[in-house]
Amino acid sequence: YNMNTRKWIDRYIDGCTEIIDNVSAETSNALWNQLLRIISSRCSRWRHLEKVIYGTYKYFYHVDKSESFESSEARRLRTKPWLLNSEGEFVSARELTFQKLSPQYNTLSDEAAELLRFLGIEDKTEIDDNNNLTDEQKAKIELAEALSDIPPEELMRFVEQYRANKQTISNQPESDEIDEGEEIETALESPVIFRVAKEIGKRAISALKAKEATIPHENDAATDSDEDYYTKPSVDFSKKVEQAKQRSANEIAEIAYLDELTQKALNADKYSFGWFKALLELESLNSGKNIANSRQISIVFSRVEREEDTSRTLVLKHPSRYIPQFMEDLADIPLELYFANQPMVRLAVEVVSVKSYTLRAKLRTNVQIDGVDLSLVTEARIEAKNPLFLLEELRKSFNELDFDDDYDMQNNLCDNIEFVFGPPGTGKTTHLAREVILPIMQEADDLRVLVLTPTNKAADVLVRRLMETMGTDHSYTDWLVRFGTTNDSVIEQSGVFRDKTFDIRTFPRNVTVTTIARFPYDYFLPDESTRLHLSALKWDYIVIDEASMIPLINIIFPLYKKTPKRFIIAGDPFQIEPITTVDIWKNENIFTMVELKSFTNPTTIPHQYHVRLLTTQYRSIPEIGEVFSRFAYGGVLHHDRTSDSRRPLLIEDFIDVKPLNIIKFPVSKYESIYRPKRLQGKSNYQVYSALFAFEFVKSLSFLIGEANRDAFFRIGLIAPYRAQADLIDRLMASFVPPENIDVQVGTIHGFQGDECDIIIALFNPPPFISTSKDMFLNRLNIVNVSISRARDYLFVIMPDDATESVGNLIMIKRVERLCKEQPDWIEQGSHNIEEMILGSKSYLEDNSFSTGHQLVNVYGKPEKRYEVRSEDNAVDVQIHE
Repeated sequence: YNMNTRKWIDRYIDGCTEIIDNVSAETSNALWNQLLRIISSRCSRWRHLEKVIYGTYKYFYHVDKSESFESSEARRLRTKPWLLNSEGEFVSARELTFQKLSPQYNTLSDEAAELLRFLGIEDKTEIDDNNNLTDEQKAKIELAEALSDIPPEELMRFVEQYRANKQTISNQPESDEIDEGEEIETALESPVIFRVAKEIGKRAISALKAKEATIPHENDAATDSDEDYYTKPSVDFSKKVEQAKQRSANEIAEIAYLDELTQKALNADKYSFGWFKALLELESLNSGKNIANSRQISIVFSRVEREEDTSRTLVLKHPSRYIPQFMEDLADIPLELYFANQPMVRLAVEVVSVKSYTLRAKLRTNVQIDGVDLSLVTEARIEAKNPLFLLEELRKSFNELDFDDDYDMQNNLCDNIEFVFGPPGTGKTTHLAREVILPIMQEADDLRVLVLTPTNKAADVLVRRLMETMGTDHSYTDWLVRFGTTNDSVIEQSGVFRDKTFDIRTFPRNVTVTTIARFPYDYFLPDESTRLHLSALKWDYIVIDEASMIPLINIIFPLYKKTPKRFIIAGDPFQIEPITTVDIWKNENIFTMVELKSFTNPTTIPHQYHVRLLTTQYRSIPEIGEVFSRFAYGGVLHHDRTSDSRRPLLIEDFIDVKPLNIIKFPVSKYESIYRPKRLQGKSNYQVYSALFAFEFVKSLSFLIGEANRDAFFRIGLIAPYRAQADLIDRLMASFVPPENIDVQVGTIHGFQGDECDIIIALFNPPPFISTSKDMFLNRLNIVNVSISRARDYLFVIMPDDATESVGNLIMIKRVERLCKEQPDWIEQGSHNIEEMILGSKSYLEDNSFSTGHQLVNVYGKPEKRYEVRSEDNAVDVQIHE
């Protein structure tokens, strides 16, 4: 502590006035962290900073006396609303407790404890006062109290054993199967863990001290300490023991509670009310843990474009992370555009639409971007609040059904359900609009129809189909209601889009279209005293579209909550199932519950429901349509298109392309770019197939674009695993396709419901190819969606015949056989394609340098065209153009 430090602190404190008066979440967090740095690195002890924040009056001559006082800045830090609470609101320190403080702040260090003490933010944990606690909270506290006399090494061994066995316990032979669900973790824990935790819980000891809740993590304890290889900082082993004890207590308590819920679900009859309740609570806890450590999700995009023929819709490309589907349920999202040599531009986004690795953001009506040169944007940052409340609202509403836990919700299903079974391209949405909803609205009586979809995009598509089917007759404005949020400007301007203030009672005849997530909680609010909840209104018909991808619990709730004349449920049991975090009901949807699992023999339980089969597909040419018809639908589909309707590519002089194309690439366990790897222990990728797919799509785009300057083509590249899709998407950011070529890259989940003129389905294998039917590439639904997106051309890029255990890729090999049974197909090796488009059969191998990703990397100009550095947690590719 010296005069220079004192001056530095003085200058910093002087700046607090402007900071606090211009507060934002980012500024608040920066101020918090800066105060921590002052305490830790600039002052050896907190009392030195107190000399700055506090003042002293000194009296002399008559008597030697001094009196301390608090500075104005110290009062400002305590009284001004510069801190975020757990609800995301700015409040003053005096209004906060430790429990109400936003989780974005670092509160684990010694410096943070000092800052909390100075600000007067107390820990209000009241372990001894159990009167206000639930039985669940009391049980957690009792278990935690039972752990403090356990040797920390014993607890840590237990925790490590739990972690090591987690995948085996959860009955998941291939952890990559859950790769698509936004960092999903399984909640199925071992019964052994529950028994061990109960045994430990019997050891009653003294209560935990409330202050232990703020003990810092040992990795954070020396955050600001400097060290080198030879000189290590000293270690407070007593503190490490306390830290380990506290973490172990909390983790085991959490494990025990999760296991208790898991045991309830396992012991309950499948599809009973108790089974649903336990799994729904597990789902809520897991979802909160997976995405709620932060109340916001931040995504950075490297490219921004204005959507063609729109005035206020932007297309954000090449995101820094996977875009969660729940963003479609949000509104009023801030978007920040950053430039190299001009100030940041902040925009307000009204609603977004998610499509794999792109985000369509519709700006608010009063936002103007005409003067913004989007080509100069270096990055676009978007922050979205976590909509965890959706699952909580569903849980609360479902529990209010108030059945006994053993109530059989499968055998007691109502008998007034009608299913529409529509394979890919058979026009399920058109059928609902033309053959179901419009005939209902032609009935004379007043009636209300509620249409529920999994996404806002699906809701918009159905509304547009209703409008288009009626042609020039715009009478639908008298009964059609699009409720919620829309990203469709035509719908918005048509008069059918309604917000909360609309009085639905003024439309005694109406079709209301919204997302199924809104059904438990949302409402019309025509005046301040009247709430017309969707779940409370009387509906004569309830239609559910795209049911295969809707979690079972979301459909079961309206089936038991409402009693309309009829439920109409449309979907395809052989397309992608819903994403869940709990393994026990993984892949469960309404079709599995009623056991509708055959297109040729559509039987159901507990009643033989009417199943309308859509047997004519309009999307694909017959060669492609016949492949997925035989693959999943018993070969009974009819094809509306003819082979002659296939669009010519006009590139035969450069490369031989057929309607069905099989390209095989080499896989080796021991050669760098050919070796399958796994990122972060769960998502598979292979460098060679990613580079090959990138170069192939790039060449194909330029060839087709040049040969068809007056025609527009869409190319879709589908990868099964997010790591592979991420890698290819980042590579795609290095080139701009011709204006008449649109290239989309994404996972299989991202392409559900979509179609392209050309589909390139890349099936890179995991490091070990097992025979399990649960392996991602051996799941019929996954492969079926991949091959059924193509309209005119399908490319299947798969491991070659020399790949170890390639025969275990049962579904991929089946697709290969079905392709070869069609009249117009070709098989080629990837090395031969390399020679055609790059000039050498070994171009990618010769021009790639692959090595490990070191802790410290300094990148100069690459020696090869591709320099690849990879490890378990990161993959870097440097391109030398």
